[in-house]
Formats: sequence, structure tokens, C-alpha cells
Amino acid sequence: MVDKATLYLEDILEDAFYFLQNGDAKQGKYLLKKAAKKYPRHYLTYYGVGIMAVLKGDYNLAIQNLLKSIAVNGEYALAHYNLAISYQKTGKVDLSIKHYVAALKHASPEDADVITASKEIVELVEKDLPTGFTIEQYLEDSERFDKGFELLQTEQYEKAIPLFKVIASNQPKHVQAKGNLGICYLMLQDYTQARDYFEQALALDPDYEPAKKNLAVLNNIETGLLSKPLSMQSTYFYAEKAAQANKIT
Repeated sequence: MVDKATLYLEDILEDAFYFLQNGDAKQGKYLLKKAAKKYPRHYLTYYGVGIMAVLKGDYNLAIQNLLKSIAVNGEYALAHYNLAISYQKTGKVDLSIKHYVAALKHASPEDADVITASKEIVELVEKDLPTGFTIEQYLEDSERFDKGFELLQTEQYEKAIPLFKVIASNQPKHVQAKGNLGICYLMLQDYTQARDYFEQALALDPDYEPAKKNLAVLNNIETGLLSKPLSMQSTYFYAEKAAQANKIT
């Protein structure tokens, strides 16, 4: 049974979205503020603010509020779906896929558009996965990558290496895993393995800028122009590239 607050917010958000999509932003914002005042911590309130941010193209604000919506109600398919879109717009592909999968899992038959769009995205990802590698394993690797990236940022290279190696083994075409292995070995001054991984990354993507730069550092070390590696600045290269293309700050 749907509670009173949910029924109220469903009605008011429907009206608010109508006004926002038809050029009456003032009335749409007024209704959203009214909803937020009455039920400030309801998952639909956070969802409404998130959708308003999506419509404005402020995907970072959308992500913040849609995450809050999911924290209150993790089974709300529309929040997962719009969060997936927002992550996609900011270039965070793995997080985008995670929430497309969740949207598909929680969508009701009435959410036909969500089901169709999410299914298409998930199927596209599955087509590019290694044979026998599931979308669930892909998402597990995504979590490994985030953990490895965190370790890389905090200069815990020995701990990061096993995580990136698992990803590179599971997904031989994972450019960033191989590039990050190169960084780890470079900082540990194992230059043979560093070069090998940088070259593997560039063989997969000749435009992968971090590997180009780090390979140049390695060349300078080996020719005596540098005595040791400089402090590395880790990067989510593809995410930042996509964000720049979408003019997101």
C-alpha cells in the first residue's frame, strides 16, 4: 500500500516536471520547493531535485541528490536510471553501467521506457566483454578498479598492483588497468615491467595520454635526464575526457 506522503509527492512531482519541461521553470521550482518543505527527506523529494538538475545539465548536482534518493529507497528504478544517465554524462562509465543494471532489476512493467533503454545499454556492454565474462563480474572489476585507484592516489603501489592485475587478466583490453600497473611499477622503480604495461596500454589505445606521458618519464630516467620518478598524478583519463567533451566542471 502506497503511503500518503508518496501519493502526495507523486502528484506534485508530475505537475512540477510538466512545468519544467514546458518552459515554466518558475512554477516547476515552486512546486519542488513546496515538496521539499513538506517532506524534506523523502526519496521522491531528492529524486525531484535530481531530475531538475538533470534538466539543467548540472549532472554533478543530479548525482548528489539521486544518490540520496537511492539511499532512502534503493529499489526506485527511476532514480537508478537517471543516476546512470548522469554518470554517463560525466564519463563515469562503470558507475553508469552499475545503475543501468539496478534500474533494469527494479523496474516495474509500467517502466517500459526504463526497461528498454537500460536493457539496450547493458546488452551493448555485454557484447564487448570477454567470452564467459558476466556483467556481474564486470561490476566486481569496477569496484576493484575504484579500490586500486584509491590505493594509487595514496601511493600504496604494492597493494594496488594485485587489484589491477586481476582486472587486466579478466579484461585484457582494459587500458586504464594496464596504464595504472605501469604507474605502480614506475614508482617502485621496476622499469622493465613499467615499460611493458605502458606499451600494452598504448597498443590498445594509442591516444591514451597518461601512458604517453609516463613512458616519456621512463625514457628520461633511462637516458639519465631524471634520477628517479617524479610524483605521479593519477587520473580517471576517460572520465575526465568525457567530462571535458560535455563541458562539465
